[in-house]
Amino acid sequence: MSLGLRFAGSANNEAFETLFKYAKTFTSLTGKSIAELVGKSTIETCLNVILLSLAMVSCCNQLHGAESLIK
Repeated sequence: MSLGLRFAGSANNEAFETLFKYAKTFTSLTGKSIAELVGKSTIETCLNVILLSLAMVSCCNQLHGAESLIK
């Protein structure tokens, strides 16, 4: 969330790529056994915070492929 707030509306590519990497990582965790250990809702909450941060960084700019994660 702090990256999203720090770079809100800036379209900073490095912040976007960092958040996008973590979004893909958390998306891939939902089907694995680790989701059972920590709870699927915990992973989904973390993913929602990352996607919100991505939206803040990309505000008024194209989401560069992140829209597929949001759907």
